[in-house]
Amino acid sequence: MKCPGKFKAQLHASSMGKTANEEIYVVKNLERSLLGRKAAMVLKLIMQVDNVNKNARVFEKYPELFTGLGRMKDEHSYSISLKEDVKPFAVTVPRKVPLPLYKETKTKKELEKIRKQESCRKSRDRPNGALP
Repeated sequence: MKCPGKFKAQLHASSMGKTANEEIYVVKNLERSLLGRKAAMVLKLIMQVDNVNKNARVFEKYPELFTGLGRMKDEHSYSISLKEDVKPFAVTVPRKVPLPLYKETKTKKELEKIRKQESCRKSRDRPNGALP
C-alpha cells in the first residue's frame, strides 16, 4: 500500500460518547476507510473479553452436554466425497506429543479409553497424501 502521508485527528464515537486521538494514514486508491483495532477499542466499537462469566452456570443448566462422550446417531451420519482430479498434499506439523513421551503416558491411556468407548478407531492403513 502506498501511504503518501499521515496526520493526527480526534475521532468521535457519538453513540458511545467516546473520543480517541489517532494518527490517520492517507492510503492511495483505498476504497474504504480503515480503523485500527486500538482506536476501535478506545471508541468502544469493539470490546476485548478477557474473562469468563462464572455466573452463567451453563454447566449446571445443561449437565448432559458436559458429561461423557457423545456419539452421533445414524440418521445424522455424514460422508465426505472426494473429487477424483484433486492432487493430495501434505501439511507438516510437529507432533503435539513427542513419540518417546507418548509410549507410556496418560496420552496413550486416554486414547485407549476412547477406543474402548468406540468413539474412534485406530487406523490400519496410511491415508493417501495425508502424511509426508
